Amino acid sequence: MPFQLWRNITMMVCLDVWSGTPSLITLTRLRLLLKVSLARLFFAIAKRKILQVLDFILELFHLLNAKLYEGCLECRRNSQAKPDFPDLSDAHSIHDPLPLNSREKLILDVEMDMNGGSIDVDRLGIDGSQTTGFSVSLVNQKLNFLSIISSFFPILSLLAWEIMFNLREKENDHKYLKNFLCILSRHPHWSSCRHILDLVASMTDAVNSYENLKFPCSYILDGICCLVASLLLSNGVGTQNTVASSFTKRESEECLTSLGDLVTKVFDNSLFDWYYRAKLVNCLCNFVLLRPQLAQLVIDKLFMLLRDPDYRVRLCLARRIGVLFQTWDGHFELFQDVCSNFGRKLVTSSGEKIVRAHEVLSAGPQPRPIMETIVVTLMHLVLHGEKNRAVFIIYVVASIDPSQRELVSAVLGSLSKETCYTNRTKFLEELMGPILFNWVACGVSLVALVEARGIFASNLEPMNFIKYCCPWLLPALILQEDANSLKWVAKVACQPCAALVKSHFVHIFSVCMAMHCSKKAGWERGSRVLETSILLIVHISEHERDELINKKVFFSVRVGRMLHPLWI
Repeated sequence: MPFQLWRNITMMVCLDVWSGTPSLITLTRLRLLLKVSLARLFFAIAKRKILQVLDFILELFHLLNAKLYEGCLECRRNSQAKPDFPDLSDAHSIHDPLPLNSREKLILDVEMDMNGGSIDVDRLGIDGSQTTGFSVSLVNQKLNFLSIISSFFPILSLLAWEIMFNLREKENDHKYLKNFLCILSRHPHWSSCRHILDLVASMTDAVNSYENLKFPCSYILDGICCLVASLLLSNGVGTQNTVASSFTKRESEECLTSLGDLVTKVFDNSLFDWYYRAKLVNCLCNFVLLRPQLAQLVIDKLFMLLRDPDYRVRLCLARRIGVLFQTWDGHFELFQDVCSNFGRKLVTSSGEKIVRAHEVLSAGPQPRPIMETIVVTLMHLVLHGEKNRAVFIIYVVASIDPSQRELVSAVLGSLSKETCYTNRTKFLEELMGPILFNWVACGVSLVALVEARGIFASNLEPMNFIKYCCPWLLPALILQEDANSLKWVAKVACQPCAALVKSHFVHIFSVCMAMHCSKKAGWERGSRVLETSILLIVHISEHERDELINKKVFFSVRVGRMLHPLWI
């Protein structure tokens, strides 16, 4: 088709649109014409004649976009208006049964992506003539038009964005608003900060209206998720400048601050189901990556979702919790914040803050789904460097609650593969020192430790397992001066207590000496054990103690550096 002929035909159809309310046939023709226009454009690109076609496409967009979509809106309103029939007494509702002798039949035009009703149904006679004046739905017409406009983004990004935004302001049907927001938010070629601010402002106004009506604003959350993801994609995750490079620093801060306020406001509209709360988790985590300096606005919201009533939301957050440790330093404080926001007491030994086992047991049994998601969350923290503390909590959970042992075994097996160990036994061997020292410090039952030995290795006898633990367990118990537990360990190991302690004297001495030399909190316990406690427990004299030290002093110092948590 010659260019001038195509241009003239296009303008003739446009005149039909401008002359008044367009008919459905005209809208259909115009939609097809726009598709032809795209084909013409791509053909012109191949023939290197793009300029003349592109100029006209620009002009055509300016003239047609509002009229075409407004025409769809007007047709929709007309179809919802009460039809003016000569005699309404002869008309039947589609819900009314037809007389048995009636020759009239119903043909329903049902579209799967719409909410069908009487306004979207044509009643036709048996001979095909229309008997009532209801028009077919314009859902597909409008969606196709949005698709056409969005297809111009790669070549006419600024104009297409402005047209789409202006049409979105005129639309009030939520079925289309979601499509508008997703299209606008997914497009990364914003020419100015003002576009983003306008989009965020329009979504904020919508959230405010929903908040007054107490309705969930799920389609707005879809738009926010797309916008945050597009901002990350446009400049890359993990870079310092995560907003379009054409923006000034002040403009970038203004955009992201407004976006952070919007995310917070949407979170406060807590009427979402589990699916959208899970989407909110991903949105909040992406915002943390987008601008960590402003993410303090949303970090508390993420911690609140750790206590979400639906396990699927908690599981989604467990998989993304590592974002916090990738983004910020201060992992010790972050780990404490995560554990304190689970909403359940956990046995922990973090610095001076110790939660003992009896405190957890006094709270009673915990719901199994909640504990399962806590274990999975801790598993992901192990992968981000919190190995000692997280694995200790996981191990204690399994010892206190036998129903969690199968899950914990699977989790530790998965961690061993992720960290390139042959099995979970090899993975736990490096952590047994810190685990057992914290075990004794937190007052966890040694009986539970032996009962949960299958987590360390299957088919392991209690005697063999307790002997394996003695190099770490005995120094910890002696430092705590827990004589009753020492006797129980000796009984399980089938050895006299004094003989068991003598056989591990090197390990005990090295740990006590290391604690004494550290001058940290509790350092005096190390010297007290060497001076008096060890003599009373083992029933040896000071001279015998000194002989043991002189024989093995060099070896004990080397072993101490390997065993004590100060060097692990």
